[in-house]
Amino acid sequence: MLRPTDRSTKFIAPDQVDSVVKTVLNRVEDETGEKPADYNVFGNLGSFIVDAPREFIQKLTEQREIESAVANVQSQSVTMPLPKEEQTNRSKKKSSPKTMRSRSTKRKARTSA
Repeated sequence: MLRPTDRSTKFIAPDQVDSVVKTVLNRVEDETGEKPADYNVFGNLGSFIVDAPREFIQKLTEQREIESAVANVQSQSVTMPLPKEEQTNRSKKKSSPKTMRSRSTKRKARTSA
């Protein structure tokens, strides 16, 4: 998400987004010597996506025009597998399903008794 250049507004104007993105990407390219493989600008959202090397992305997030950044591809798994003991305990619990009577069955049982 891009930070607005004018502090009196909450968002950057859609017609300014493309030029700001190009300026920032060119600056980071000059600083790192790396080029993004691809990028796409979302003018009405005031944001963009970029496919680039790690060093490029790191420098990009340090730029004053960048309000926030989110990685959509993680370098490693965000979830941790359960220890073997817990996996075993959970699978044992799941293997014995409970049976329940429906309300209609209970009612029939009451009325016929």
